[in-house]
Amino acid sequence: MDVARQPASLTMVLALLFGGLFVSRHMLMPWPAEETATLPGILPGDLLAGAAARYSITAAVLCALMVLSNMMSLARTVIRNQISTARNYTTPLPYLLMAFAVFIPAVPIVPVMASFFIWRGIIYFIGSFKRTTSFSRVFLGAFFISLATLVYPQAIVYALLIPIALQIFRRRTREGLVALAGMIAPWFITAYLVWAFGGEFTDIFVSLYNIVTSGSGGFPVGPGIAWILIYIFCGLAVILTILGIVSYLFASASMRTRASAIISLMLFGTLIAGGGLFLPGASWSDLAIAALPAAMMATLFFVRFTGRIPMLIYILLLISAEALNFFPFVSGLLGL
Repeated sequence: MDVARQPASLTMVLALLFGGLFVSRHMLMPWPAEETATLPGILPGDLLAGAAARYSITAAVLCALMVLSNMMSLARTVIRNQISTARNYTTPLPYLLMAFAVFIPAVPIVPVMASFFIWRGIIYFIGSFKRTTSFSRVFLGAFFISLATLVYPQAIVYALLIPIALQIFRRRTREGLVALAGMIAPWFITAYLVWAFGGEFTDIFVSLYNIVTSGSGGFPVGPGIAWILIYIFCGLAVILTILGIVSYLFASASMRTRASAIISLMLFGTLIAGGGLFLPGASWSDLAIAALPAAMMATLFFVRFTGRIPMLIYILLLISAEALNFFPFVSGLLGL
């Protein structure tokens, strides 16, 4: 079977099965690092984490809805913008696997909401393509990406997508100034509120700097053989993403202008995400955001190449994700 022609029903079933497996493993047999993981944040991220801890069921439902929204929007973007010549429902599953197969933090709603905001911002920028003027879309695109950094400070690297998107989608100087206003607005409003309640106007900027550069992140998960399974899964995910990038470089000349512009933005997003994982405060939680552009690039590989090799890589990715999340149950039964 051609991976790119995978029916929507199969994608939905696999997503439900894997999503249920990841959540079950996290709730019943969490990695030691998941139980102790804390995500340093600033307003409103701290408030969100506190509310999620108090209203855990509501937070879990909201988190699931945002993940589902991202999955549906990824598939819709691929189909609507003719990134694939045929209807393609592959993208949601690689996104789900890359984002949550390895690690689910103690308060997952923080990075998930950041990923939700970043993807909304990207969608607004995509909507500005080939419009004479699009002040509202570029403002909202920059606003949502900037808002994500308030929820999850490590997402600050994705602010680089704003000038890149303006260039790729050929926005004018006036629209660039509007985007700059949209990027500044969430931070200015939050800084003003902090000052109004007795803090310093610069507190929020100092907090952002300290969090991003503190080196308080890291990539711990589990002991023993778990690391081997993690390396296998992450290696397959990286290989798949690189193959997607190579596929785009070879196929970009034959792609429609709109589709090529979107994939170009996803390519830069993937590079930014990869670079962000080397920052001092980076952690496994960052994968919830990095998976968005990486899954889109992976989809392009499945679209451009068919046959046994793409199917083999796809199956190995599924099996490695399954093995990684079944391992805690098996090790518990065997006393490993």
